[in-house]
Amino acid sequence: MDVAVALVLVVTGVIHLLPIVGVRSGPAVARLYGVPDPEPGTELLLRHRAVLLAMVAVVCFAGAADQDVRPLALAVGVVSTAAYVALCRRAATAELHRVAVIDAALLVLLVAAAVAVALG
Repeated sequence: MDVAVALVLVVTGVIHLLPIVGVRSGPAVARLYGVPDPEPGTELLLRHRAVLLAMVAVVCFAGAADQDVRPLALAVGVVSTAAYVALCRRAATAELHRVAVIDAALLVLLVAAAVAVALG
């Protein structure tokens, strides 16, 4: 079961790391989320979001490698994905809807992994 939980955390980390390409430029982050010509404030928030998601990825990778960090990593992954799914009732773009679908699938895996860890 340890390998399965670690794999869930690695997959979660990889998915959360993907938006990091948006940090380098506004157009890159606009393409990621399907937001054409975002205002400077919106662009800043989207780029900052990419950094925060990279931090979630680092915690997930740490949890995959270290069982002592695993509960924290699972909690961070669950909160991150559940928050997006809860906030994204109707996605403004197809790209944002795709993120919600992926996060919903990740949420199921993360909850199952958290239950497995809790049950030992």
